[in-house]
Amino acid sequence: MRRPLRISTLSLWLVASACGVGTPVCGDGIVSGAETCDDGNLENGDDCTEHCLQPICGDGLLSRGEDCDDGNKNDQDACTSNCLLAYCGDGIQRIDLTRDETGYEACDSPNSATCTDECLRPTLLWNRVMMGGGDSGATTCAYDRSSNLRCWGNNRYGVHGPPIGEDRLAPGPVFEQSPKGIAIGGGHLCEWMTQGTGSCWGLASAGQTGPEESEGCARTTRETCRYDRGDVGLTGIESMAAGLSHNCALHRGDLSCWGSNLHGQLGDPLRRSQRDVPTHVEDLDEIADFALGGFHSCAVMTTGAVQCWGRNAEGQLGNGSDQDAFVPVPVRDLSEVAQLALGDRHSCALNDQGKVSCWGYNGYGQLGQGEIPSPRRCRLGQSSRNHCHRWPVTVAALPTIERIAAGARHTCALGTNGKVWCWGDNRRGQLGDGTTDGDLCIPPDGVTAGCRPGPVQVMDLKNISTIAAGHEATCSVDETGIIQCWGRNSWGQLGVGDRTDRHHPVILEAY
Repeated sequence: MRRPLRISTLSLWLVASACGVGTPVCGDGIVSGAETCDDGNLENGDDCTEHCLQPICGDGLLSRGEDCDDGNKNDQDACTSNCLLAYCGDGIQRIDLTRDETGYEACDSPNSATCTDECLRPTLLWNRVMMGGGDSGATTCAYDRSSNLRCWGNNRYGVHGPPIGEDRLAPGPVFEQSPKGIAIGGGHLCEWMTQGTGSCWGLASAGQTGPEESEGCARTTRETCRYDRGDVGLTGIESMAAGLSHNCALHRGDLSCWGSNLHGQLGDPLRRSQRDVPTHVEDLDEIADFALGGFHSCAVMTTGAVQCWGRNAEGQLGNGSDQDAFVPVPVRDLSEVAQLALGDRHSCALNDQGKVSCWGYNGYGQLGQGEIPSPRRCRLGQSSRNHCHRWPVTVAALPTIERIAAGARHTCALGTNGKVWCWGDNRRGQLGDGTTDGDLCIPPDGVTAGCRPGPVQVMDLKNISTIAAGHEATCSVDETGIIQCWGRNSWGQLGVGDRTDRHHPVILEAY
């Protein structure tokens, strides 16, 4: 008798598995399991992906109706969140490229006042640029080709107007009408008008904004500020200059100064600590030019001789002494001077033959001697780290120079060939050589690297017509009217729309 066939459950499972019964298979045309679609193939680019899932923008797979799919939902790269290729004019600015790369966008509002039809910022055209402000008020101002003045940078003391304390990262108006000239101090600004009047505003703690009443600063009551323009009480003003906390004005051939006088920088023989009323500087005849440093002042006579007064602990008065002077003293071995440039604690002069001489503090190499140690120690901080020149020394390795500029701890020179050289402190890239490198600085606060004691040429600059140096930053204007700036940008003083330092020149664009 035939026995009945018996098949175990395990055997049935094995057969079923072998035949694929009950197991989802992507590409078999049957939607099953975790599949959201199954079009019978394993191809992408149609209505169902190779994984049997409905295609969605951002899955990294190029599907029907998509120009691109980079696997993310970022609108500001080459592929938008709608999986469309980015293009100039789509209303979305790309931020994934640098200026030198194809497809770079600085904006995406073509044909507007601040965006070209290539999605680049229009280049502003300028005549001249000024910098200053020190650590507490780094500010840059420039006149455009229409004689309109624009300023940007530190607004701690309201020099740019409201909102006070909000830095200005790109050029903007400060004035209802542009003044004839502007002087930038350490947290304050001064202007003079074509009719010869002048006014100042900003930080006022040392009387630097003039005799009109000031008030407690918005950020701190320990200091006083003036937020409206304060008339300085002079007429016939021809030009003005500002130090960290003092100012001077040339008016009707005379020089008068006001503000802090702790080191004698006002030229006031009565040695008052500060003056909010302009004080006439005695014993200066026929002034051709003048400049202010951190706490010292200098003037060029029409004879080409130079006299200085104020702080002299680092030899910045150039008379061979290290004692402060409350009245003008002659600079040694200096003649035929055409222009002056003063830093925080050093001084430089350009003579009629295009030669540059510097004197004062050299702890950052700002005197351009090719080495930092100098023959004399400074009076303050009697340490081998502190080296000063108490009288002028020529800056070697320079071509014929037509203009100089001094920042806080660096110096720059514009050659007659339109190129620029800088030397001194480079820790924020203010020398423009593409680095923050250099030899060991020997400042009073310790030994740090990043100083160039000899001139280095600024990268990629040519046909420059004027230069300016400020607190750890530098700017230039070329013959076509383009401003380029480099160095420290903590307060937006480079005017490029952000706070990132630049170690080489960058073009100032419209914002």
